[in-house]
Amino acid sequence: MHKDLGAGSLTPHDIAFRCAEISWRMKRQFEEIVNTKVLLTLGGLRIEGISNLSASTSNLVELRKSGDYHVWWSLPSGEITDVTLATSMLILQGRDLSKAQPLAGFTTQFPQIEWVPKLVGDNVIRQLLTYGH
Repeated sequence: MHKDLGAGSLTPHDIAFRCAEISWRMKRQFEEIVNTKVLLTLGGLRIEGISNLSASTSNLVELRKSGDYHVWWSLPSGEITDVTLATSMLILQGRDLSKAQPLAGFTTQFPQIEWVPKLVGDNVIRQLLTYGH
């Protein structure tokens, strides 16, 4: 059964490449579904050993300008949930979007992807989203 995560009627194109905004927007509803608090996590990504997003600075103004970061949810169990990465990758590769779905589980389940946490917390993401607006 589909549960609305606060995304309303967003299409895959609306979700792709908007990791901070979408993760922020859907966080409370996701917490209700999994019945636990999650941490918004900002960091980098390495895919198949190549640094795709590095989050090379902790300066939120610079990160906002560069877009060189990724945001996902970290659960107390050590699992992650990434609601935008698969969709973004499928669009970049020109592949069928019907296969787009959140990535969820322990990071060891996704050996080709390394999430590299840098900053954690709602305040970090709120500040990132408000700088420059």
